[in-house]
Amino acid sequence: MEAYEKAHALFGHVSELFSVLANAPTALSGWVDLLRRLRRELAVEPRLTEPAIITVARLHGNGRIAASHERLAAAAGVDTRLLRAAVAGETDGLDADERLVCELATAIVGGGAPESLVRRCQSRFGVRETAELIIVTSFYCMVCRVTASMQVYVDLPPTQPSGD
Repeated sequence: MEAYEKAHALFGHVSELFSVLANAPTALSGWVDLLRRLRRELAVEPRLTEPAIITVARLHGNGRIAASHERLAAAAGVDTRLLRAAVAGETDGLDADERLVCELATAIVGGGAPESLVRRCQSRFGVRETAELIIVTSFYCMVCRVTASMQVYVDLPPTQPSGD
């Protein structure tokens, strides 16, 4: 199956989530394509996207996604101090950019970012980077809701300990 091959090429394994999404092959193919682009082709730096993703996972109570992205972020060179803060929901000690990203992610999980917050992000990061942050954050809200609704877990790579 083409979508399975895409998923395996991107992650090195086919997760339980992708196995369940294979029941909707067109959706799985699009999901994998979008995810690949979100992981590899953004202008915004992983030091900003990963805390947003981890914040989304924490606010949705999804420890598996948070653990998976802690590992992905660390592999991308994101400071472990920032990752620990995002997992704990602590903003003390974060720089202004990091706090702003966590604030944006929190607002999106809560139903949407107000215009004033979006404008602050655009002023600080740029229009494209802000759009990418909103899209990544919203995508991971969807990931959390799909995994909860379909009662599946986002698998960690087989060579990693599960953590949760």
